[in-house]
Amino acid sequence: MDKPSAARPLTKTHAYLIEIDEPGSQPKVTAAKNPNGEGMAYARTFHTSVVLPDGGVFTAGGQSYGVPFNDSNAHLTPELYDPKTNQFSEQQPNSIVRVYHSISLLLPDGHVFNGGSGLGVSVPTNYFDAQIYSPHYLFNQDGSLATRPTIDGVAKKNLRAGDKLSIRASIDVKNASLIRYGTTAHTVNTDQRRNALDSWTANGDLYETTLPGDNGILLPGPWMLFILNDDGVPSVSQTIHIQV
Repeated sequence: MDKPSAARPLTKTHAYLIEIDEPGSQPKVTAAKNPNGEGMAYARTFHTSVVLPDGGVFTAGGQSYGVPFNDSNAHLTPELYDPKTNQFSEQQPNSIVRVYHSISLLLPDGHVFNGGSGLGVSVPTNYFDAQIYSPHYLFNQDGSLATRPTIDGVAKKNLRAGDKLSIRASIDVKNASLIRYGTTAHTVNTDQRRNALDSWTANGDLYETTLPGDNGILLPGPWMLFILNDDGVPSVSQTIHIQV
């Protein structure tokens, strides 16, 4: 079995929340925690992380130290970061190893696709399957499915940074989020980002908000628009296209 070495050191559990304000200001760095201390419960590399509609971050898979195309030291217990408490919590263990070459992507209905792992040719450590993670916000406390709000219409789906977004919905809209469609390779998802939309006004049967005006924040491309009810339950998303 491969062992940690100077070239293959043990990974860390460290995780940090970094808040960046105006240019030239000092960033604020806060250590994230778990019930037993700082950081995640498990040290990981080759894992995947996905930002969720409510601002949480789901992390799955990985190894205690990285060995490409090898299943040793794999973690089967995902973790969920809650920004409200700044803490990680362990989730229901999965049943299949997800390490090097695995992927995780947020789906338009709020579930998470988690699949793959391996070299991509015929070796014993290849996994050509996938599993679907169902986040807590899809359920009531008794385990039954939560009633989800609906986006009943979007006045205009092709928008630019700073434009007004107008929608019809099944609830009085107070909170929503735009999450950019992700792309992932080698467990890295560089395209994902989330913009909270928490300032809405009612205009007849429409709910309206103004999008961020900076294309460095609201990058051009397709985004998933979710609305959330008072319990944090998200709708199925509608796709919004941000133009240059």
